[in-house]
Amino acid sequence: RTAATAERALLHSLDGSCRTPIGAYARMLPAGMMSLTGLVARADGSFVTRRRILGAQQDAARMGRELGAELLAACPADVFA
Repeated sequence: RTAATAERALLHSLDGSCRTPIGAYARMLPAGMMSLTGLVARADGSFVTRRRILGAQQDAARMGRELGAELLAACPADVFA
């Protein structure tokens, strides 16, 4: 459930269409930590960006929102057009 919360928060913050390649993958780590990786690309593959964030599992939703905002800032405007 924690992983799904982080992944869904990331996807929701990007609000991409069904034509925008977006990926989110959360992985539980020891000591209550979590790794969240996000990816955004152009459909034709001419642009791809990937970022990762580490944090406490109880911060899953915040991590997803934060990583989503970071990915959005790193993307050209036309990726989400």
